[in-house]
Amino acid sequence: MVAREIFFKYMRECAEYDSKEKELLDATAVILLLDPEHLTAANTRKRLIRKYESGPGRELEVLLRKELWFVDGYLTSRLHRHTKSPTLWGHRRWILERLKDLKIEHDALQDLKLVVLVAAERHPRNYYAWSHMRWLVQVFDNSPLHPEHGSKTLSDHSQMISVVKNWCLRNPSDTSGFSFLLFCLFKLGAPSASARTEVCSSACADVLRLAVSFKWTH
Repeated sequence: MVAREIFFKYMRECAEYDSKEKELLDATAVILLLDPEHLTAANTRKRLIRKYESGPGRELEVLLRKELWFVDGYLTSRLHRHTKSPTLWGHRRWILERLKDLKIEHDALQDLKLVVLVAAERHPRNYYAWSHMRWLVQVFDNSPLHPEHGSKTLSDHSQMISVVKNWCLRNPSDTSGFSFLLFCLFKLGAPSASARTEVCSSACADVLRLAVSFKWTH
């Protein structure tokens, strides 16, 4: 109740934003803790960050990374609603889009390990987490067509497929995870058809062995 009172008080007194910025951020943090779908609170945090868009890029980057750390704390928490909150995942996407506008590279593989897989385990069949990961791969993927990133990208792709496959084998009932694995097999991996076939065959063989061991039947 106190956080809501502070929030709406300073929302009405827009001229006081500069001096009450910390109070607003604290209030929105509490509101999102209690209600992760409070879109007004999330949008207020965006507006506070946008105030710095005309300033030094380094200052904006620091604010964005701090906000990313904040939202990741909720997305990987044991709060059941937060790990599958479309509002919080959308807020994370907005932060990464701003970082991309600043020409700042982002490690999608690290996000997979530290954020997406954690959220997926906290909330099984987490559609929003896996959809976010698809977006990350598509937006921050350094295409092998760019020679300056080619070898690193292929290595990251191979590692990503391995990490996702191993996670799926440990969580065999999570259909969303297997759907993302299929996405990786089609979209990532080796550039040649023969090498891609080998990667797909290896992954399918591992899944088949698991299915046989469980005596799965259709």
